[in-house]
Amino acid sequence: MILSSGRPSAFAQHSARVKADGPSSRLTHFTTYGEPEDGDLTNSWTNDHICGWDHADTAKLRSWLSGDQALYDAALPAVELLHRPKFSAKDRVIYMGIVAESLGQSLPEADGERDTYDFRGRRTHTTYVMRCIVHSKLDVSKWMDDIANWARGISKYYNKTKHFQPDLTPDPSVAGILGRFMAIAIRHVAVRQALVGPDSESQNLIVDAESMRALEGLAYIRLGDDCWPTYHVLTERADEDDADEADEESLM
Repeated sequence: MILSSGRPSAFAQHSARVKADGPSSRLTHFTTYGEPEDGDLTNSWTNDHICGWDHADTAKLRSWLSGDQALYDAALPAVELLHRPKFSAKDRVIYMGIVAESLGQSLPEADGERDTYDFRGRRTHTTYVMRCIVHSKLDVSKWMDDIANWARGISKYYNKTKHFQPDLTPDPSVAGILGRFMAIAIRHVAVRQALVGPDSESQNLIVDAESMRALEGLAYIRLGDDCWPTYHVLTERADEDDADEADEESLM
């Protein structure tokens, strides 16, 4: 379900309806779209989804990840999803945990973690997601052209979402949106990496300093052949930040 408008809405299974009359008010996650059944001219929404509550379909995910630019453009509204007032700072932090745990491990303690959670400065939803993936140490740098590995890795980690601690998850209506959003977020990171990476001449995206730091971090993380991540703490940049802050405090 993708609802970035923030308007009042009603939820039912895998679709949502803005509180207004008419079929045009019905919104849904594009991965749940399907052809209408015989004799049904009004309902074209099915449960033919890529990611359910605790399972990701590897074949469908592989097909989606290898889609064309139009499919990526269709996912862009989701990038603004967490800007909605409904999502509190706590919900955003919980979402970081959901993404990290989906990748196989809850977010570890690490120097510089405050950059993810303190919300200082102008932080975008995209940079939160990229930072979470960096901290989770999922190696996407060697996968850019290997859709099969993308699908295998994402599915494996997504399928771990059923192990969430219920008392640490947001309201079910929120958790449903955020859980399905993980694959979109990783797709977004992959496309950004391809467009603004060191071998790219494209100037289609303007990347702020926070985004670039997160993208640079992707080059230092590793994933084994079994699709499990290997962990290390990225401290060099954090140590530099600590030194800068100490210098600023000494001048006060």
